[in-house]
Amino acid sequence: MVCYCGRDDHFRVLTTDPLGGVRHWFACPSCRRRCRIVYGGARFRCRLCRGARYESQYERESLRVCDIRWRIRDRLKERWGIDCDLDSFPQKPKRMHWRTYKQLKARDEELANRWCLSAADWHERQRPRS
Repeated sequence: MVCYCGRDDHFRVLTTDPLGGVRHWFACPSCRRRCRIVYGGARFRCRLCRGARYESQYERESLRVCDIRWRIRDRLKERWGIDCDLDSFPQKPKRMHWRTYKQLKARDEELANRWCLSAADWHERQRPRS
């Protein structure tokens, strides 16, 4: 259901929740996509139409990978512990399923490999060409 709010370029979309509630959305005047936030200026548009990017999309690959690896350690409650480094993986916390722990460990190993490749690529680009 689309409800117009007076002007042609500003309108809301109402959807119903499974439990009977109503959720309010904005509809992008450009692409008609429903979104929670519209970005202003001369015209209001959604994030995709404005070309807005998330903060993490401005980071270098190696820094983004490090952030993800730190979040895994946060989940394991070991980031600020005594063994606070990215070289060794923390032990499994009590009450965590082994399957979850093994998935996190495999993800961390994959990210470590990506970080090495990204750092090597950056280092190669920094070397003066002869």
